[in-house]
Amino acid sequence: MTVSDFLVFLVGGGGVLWISQLFEKWTWYQAQSSDMKKYIFAGVCLVISLGAFAVLTYVPKEFLESLTPWFTVAASILTYVFGGTAFHKITKD
Repeated sequence: MTVSDFLVFLVGGGGVLWISQLFEKWTWYQAQSSDMKKYIFAGVCLVISLGAFAVLTYVPKEFLESLTPWFTVAASILTYVFGGTAFHKITKD
């Protein structure tokens, strides 16, 4: 997956749904009313999607392609860390 592919994933809405997983773990978010949670979630998803769209539209494709090796390394590390901790948590119980 390239940087551009990831940004398209964010713009399409699939990527921003991961935000809900983060929000569910934050105490300040859980303390909000259900309406406020809806507005916060919608606002953050909108900002991330529009930001990704702006990068795709205005940043030269060559620059994004030059970031692909760095993005691959970062994505791999995050996958190993979160995948490993999830595996450890599942097998520990």
